[in-house]
Amino acid sequence: MTREPEGTNSPRRSGTLVGQTSGMGGIEDSFEDLATRLADIAADMDDLAFAHLREAAAGGEPAHLAAERRLIRARRAVARAVAALQADVGNGMPGT
Repeated sequence: MTREPEGTNSPRRSGTLVGQTSGMGGIEDSFEDLATRLADIAADMDDLAFAHLREAAAGGEPAHLAAERRLIRARRAVARAVAALQADVGNGMPGT
């Protein structure tokens, strides 16, 4: 488990552990919550990547195409994280 960085705007700034719950069901819920949040982030990254791709196709700066490629690589990494968090949920071993 990780601690929230100090000075963030997170409601968990009290220093409590992220996902700190009692029982395995609570841990599985925490994994699923993180996976859902990461999937939302991946969708945002897709939207931004497509915007850069549209700009590049419309004759924009080459930097737009480079930004799109970078976002797609990062989005794939986020997708792998989602898959890892969702792996084996329900058999008592989330993310293994």
